[in-house]
Amino acid sequence: MSGPVPRESYLAAHAEVDIILDTFPFTGGTTTCEALWMGVPTLTLAGDTMLARQGASLLTCAGLTDWVADSEEDYMNRAIRHATNLSSLAELLDYGSKCCIAHYSMLLVLRGIWKMHCWICGSNGAVGYERGNV
Repeated sequence: MSGPVPRESYLAAHAEVDIILDTFPFTGGTTTCEALWMGVPTLTLAGDTMLARQGASLLTCAGLTDWVADSEEDYMNRAIRHATNLSSLAELLDYGSKCCIAHYSMLLVLRGIWKMHCWICGSNGAVGYERGNV
């Protein structure tokens, strides 16, 4: 544990961990995105409210549904399973996989957000923003 650090140090600290355990009932939206960006998988518990489901939404969009628990017991079981399956974890944390998680998953997250926006607005997503019409 340490006190406040510069942003660069905070992001660099992700290299020191293999798994991030998300908090609940209020999950970390920004911290989950940053973990994905830095190539570290986050285990989250899908709750009943929008705030409690944001980690699950991000991880699902990133294709990491095996990192989403549906109960506290499931959360503990998944934490143990992921932490003790070292070969699978090493593969996920491999440099090539980090690139995949960090870049591809963020693309999927952004694509998912865009699809949700289009669904809410009733658009098919083919129409771009026109100047002055944002």
